[in-house]
Formats: sequence, structure tokens, C-alpha cells
Amino acid sequence: MGNTNAEYNAVTNFDTSKNVADSPITIDWLLRNLHLSDPFFTKLNKYAAVSDVTAEDISDGKGFISKVYKVDICLNNSKEPYEVILKVPGVESFNAAYQNDHVQENGTIMNDKIVAVLHNTECDFYSSFAPHLDIPLVKIYKIQKRTIDEHPGALLMESMVAKGGSYSLSTGANIHQIFEVIKHICSFQAYMLSLPAEKWIGKYNFDVFGSFSKDDMFGPFFEKLKILKPGMFDEGIKEFDKYRMKTKFMKYIMIEIYKDLDLPAVLCHGDFWNNNVLWKIDSNGLLTNEIAAIIDWQALHEGCLTDDLSRFMCVCTDGDLRREYENEILQYYYDTITNDLKKDVTFKVEQVRKAYEANFIQQAMICMFAGPFLFNCDSLTGDEKPQLEKMLLRGKLAMEDGLDYLGRLPKEILDLANGCEGKVE
Repeated sequence: MGNTNAEYNAVTNFDTSKNVADSPITIDWLLRNLHLSDPFFTKLNKYAAVSDVTAEDISDGKGFISKVYKVDICLNNSKEPYEVILKVPGVESFNAAYQNDHVQENGTIMNDKIVAVLHNTECDFYSSFAPHLDIPLVKIYKIQKRTIDEHPGALLMESMVAKGGSYSLSTGANIHQIFEVIKHICSFQAYMLSLPAEKWIGKYNFDVFGSFSKDDMFGPFFEKLKILKPGMFDEGIKEFDKYRMKTKFMKYIMIEIYKDLDLPAVLCHGDFWNNNVLWKIDSNGLLTNEIAAIIDWQALHEGCLTDDLSRFMCVCTDGDLRREYENEILQYYYDTITNDLKKDVTFKVEQVRKAYEANFIQQAMICMFAGPFLFNCDSLTGDEKPQLEKMLLRGKLAMEDGLDYLGRLPKEILDLANGCEGKVE
């Protein structure tokens, strides 16, 4: 049957000590852990030896803090390879997307320490919370935390390549997809709120997007907007420039506002946008309105009820649709979370709205830079030009509403940008 070292079955002359593509993970590690955790692979491998393992980087240089590989495991006597996904943390993907001439002189926007925190947070999610959740998630075969001196970290999981996919960001979510997203956000939040506080309160306090203000993530792309669309974003850039690098203010509107609004703290996905929501594929190969899996939980953090909703609504939904249905959507969110909690709640939909509007301010800044961040504006293809234009329009409408919501904040909250204390009444 060939080489059965480490329990898996491989042909005698196959060198499993080699790495998977350009990752630091060996083929031996992958096969050994897959054999231990995936009964279907174990059954196949019992009678068909592994003859080759190939991998393709499918993160396309736009991964958040990881490289994602589609791994094909070739088995003797099998026409089709067995497919899994390997996710390996690293700064390269993010810092490649965030162009080198915009990286701070004292380092990079992402560094190894941050990457370790984020990857290990995702590991915690899959080991501690995922098994108990009634939301669509991928199957995880191996969770390996990142340690600076011992292991680079990895997640080995089922492949969703043929089962689900994401819409392009420029497509924009439809109303059915928004309601589907809310259903699962509320299910996740209700579970977290059912747990004893000591299980998670105070354990996940790192907000990676909050760190953008400290590292001036927004500035370079705001400058690009001025060049791309002279005058179109000037009002928003001028106003947001007063606040975008004020870490205390930004942390307040994104996270801490729930305290003054008497809302419960929850764990937030933290990066809830279209690339991290996979939609089921129907028999015709088309994406549906039903979620296949919510992925990429490394930005998980303690925060505000409306964090994930505000991200999806602002960044992933066209402004005209969002404006038309915003009241209905917020009411649906409130009705769903209160029903899922199965107990009387002390907060009202008006408090949820105030939190959403405050969260939206930072999301508007993210939506504004999404176009120049995701597209190489100097060499656009024919298909990319209308996509960028659509993203710029979405950014403009988000900017307008973000400015409106900024103006509704009490003066004492705006004073946080100047180091003063504030409280929402």
C-alpha cells in the first residue's frame, strides 16, 4: 500500500517532507492532520495512496492577514483529486495590497505580532465557539495556533470552492441577502449573550480596524480620491480628517458607545464584508441568496451590537437600496435579536439605531477608500472601470450619510477627538 508513515497512506517515492506550495506547512503535516480529523478522506486513503499534492494560492494577493491555498490531493485510482483549504497567517498579502509607498517608515500596517493575535483569535473562535453555533460555517480539520518560535500557524478546512462563492463587492447585496445576513448575525449574538460573561468578556479586545486610525490607513487613499474625483469627496475628507486619527474618538464610535447607550456587549465578527460571506451555489452554478458559510473570524472582538450590520450595510450595499430599506432593516434586526434571545430585553430599537449611526461613521470612511484600495486605478481593465465607478458612488453616498450621522453626535462626544471626556445622553 506504500508509505503509511504518520498513519496516512502515500506511495513509496512521494516526498511528504516538502512544503505545500510556498507556505511553511509541510505536506506531511497536512496529510497527517487530515487523516486524523476527516473520516471521508481517511476512508478514501485506506485503499488509495496519495501520489501527489499540489496547491494554488486563491487569496489573489488580497487576503487580509493570510494566504489561502486550494490544495489538491491526488489519490491512486481516483479520477478527481481530494480538495481541502489551507489557511496560513502572514503579513505579505495585506501589505502587498496596501501599496509599499504608503507603508509607514517605522514598519508596516500589519506586523508579525498583530498577525499572531488575529490568527490565534480565529483559532479560539473555531475551537471554543463554533461547535455550539447554529450558523453556517466551514468544517475545520486542524486548528494550529501561531507561535513566534515554534509554529507559523495554520487552519486546515473543507473546501467550499464548489459549494459556495462570494459576489463581487461592486455587485451590492440585495434585500434578501441583507435579511439572511441579519438572521445569522443575530443567532451568533444571541448565543454569545447566553453564555456566562467570564467565557468571553475582556478576552477579545483587539480591534484591528480601530488600529487603522493610529497607522493612518485612510490618508493615502483619501488623497487618491481627490485625484480620481476632484471635488466629489472633498467635504467628507475635510471633515473626517478631523477625527480619523483620533484613536479615542474612533474607538468610542465603533466599540464603546454601547456602554452609554445601555446596550449589551457582544462579540463581533469584525470584518463582515462580501469576501467573508460565501453564498450557496445552485444546480445551475449560480450564487443564491442563502449563506453557505461565514468565514475569516480573525478580527473577532468585543464590541457593539451593530458593528457587523453597519459594515455590511455601508460597504456591501448600494447606497440607494440602503437608504430605501434602512428603517425596515434596523427594525428587522431588532425584532430578530429580541426574539432569538428568548427573554425580555431592556433596550429599544431607538438605542440600536443610535449605535448603528455611530458605527456607520467609521464604516463610511472604509467605504470611501474601498475603491482605490481594491482597484489598481492606474491600470484598470474594461470591466474594472464601471466597477470602480459604482464603488465610488457607493462611497459618496456613504460619506454623505456618515457626515449626517457625525453631525448628530453630541458635542461632548465630538470633543473626544480633542482629548475631552464625553457621554451620550
